Amino acid sequence: MYHGPLPKKTAAALAAVTLPKKVSSFVGSPGLDPTNWNATATLMDWFHGMAGDSGSTMAAGSRSLAILVTWFIWKEHSARVFNNTEKTVARSVEEIKDEARLWCQAGAKHLAALVVNPSSE
Repeated sequence: MYHGPLPKKTAAALAAVTLPKKVSSFVGSPGLDPTNWNATATLMDWFHGMAGDSGSTMAAGSRSLAILVTWFIWKEHSARVFNNTEKTVARSVEEIKDEARLWCQAGAKHLAALVVNPSSE
């Protein structure tokens, strides 16, 4: 049995699934947990299935968080491909928390409803 490092594509795919799950538990938003996702045809289908079209604070906050996590995964993918660098999932989650707090301080009030103590954690 092979016990070496994961191939880069496998590690990136694993991080792309693990990261939303960890963030889901951080904010208590089960829609971000990949185990709750339905098979969808497009990113837009996934986005609406996860956060819905509701105007509620929680739905709006979930949409902001989905954008943040998707953006972060894209940035991490680019760093792995173009700079040959990678972060651990734990480090990525901490950076997402920090970025979410910044978004809240900048006025993302719906996201602030999901993030516990956005300015003090």
